[in-house]
Amino acid sequence: MINPDIAQKSALGWEAFGTTLRLKWEKMKSDAIGSAAGAYAGVASWWARTKTDAGASIARFVGDGVTKFYELRNGAISRASEAYAGVSSWWSRTKTDAGARISEFVANGVTKFYELRNGAITRASEAWAGVSGWWARTKTDVSNRASELATNAGNRLRELRDNASAKASEIWSSVSGWFTRTRDDAQDRVRTLVDNVGKKWDELKGFFARPIKWVIDYVWNGTIANLWGKARELIPALPEFKRLATGGPVTGYSPTKTADNIPALLTADEFVQPVDSVNYYGTGIMEALRRR
Repeated sequence: MINPDIAQKSALGWEAFGTTLRLKWEKMKSDAIGSAAGAYAGVASWWARTKTDAGASIARFVGDGVTKFYELRNGAISRASEAYAGVSSWWSRTKTDAGARISEFVANGVTKFYELRNGAITRASEAWAGVSGWWARTKTDVSNRASELATNAGNRLRELRDNASAKASEIWSSVSGWFTRTRDDAQDRVRTLVDNVGKKWDELKGFFARPIKWVIDYVWNGTIANLWGKARELIPALPEFKRLATGGPVTGYSPTKTADNIPALLTADEFVQPVDSVNYYGTGIMEALRRR
């Protein structure tokens, strides 16, 4: 069991020890704050001095740079002005000299051109006069000779024309008489022949009309066509006989446009169109003509 006195003393000792520690801590903290404040003040003072010195240095640097720039600029402007003045003076002298030389060259060229032109005109005039005189003389000579030839040729042609006209009249009279006699004789013979043929043809038409009609009606339509139709029923490959009394298209197959491999019976005064004509105008036009 702990003695109360010892415990009380211990408590008092610990309290004094805590108080001492607090006092020490406060002093240390106060000293640290004071040291920090002093250090900050020193740093701030140093920064202020340094900033002032740097500002002054920068100001001096800038001032020196601006001064140097203006010195260089003014020197360059002065040198450029001197150079421009020199170039301007040179250009003025050169331009004046060139203008004088160009004017002299143009004047000499114009003078030379007029000399050449006047000389050419003079020579051309002399040449033209010579050519004109030669042409006038030649034209007169040719005209005289042409007139003489024309007169002689005209006289000769009139003689030939008169002789030829007389001969032609004689020949034409003989030929015309012979032709007239021959023509009249031929016309008489042709009329006689036509009359005889017409009479014989009428007799032949009357003689053959009934047998031909009987062959078509009974032999062909009544027998051969019917038998052929029956044969086509047994052999479809056989060609079909077309009955186109009223016209119309021809069906089937032909190896060429002019094969003529399909049998047909035609009537007098009918008109058959070839394949090319049908293809060119079309079956529509052909059908319209048929119905017309």
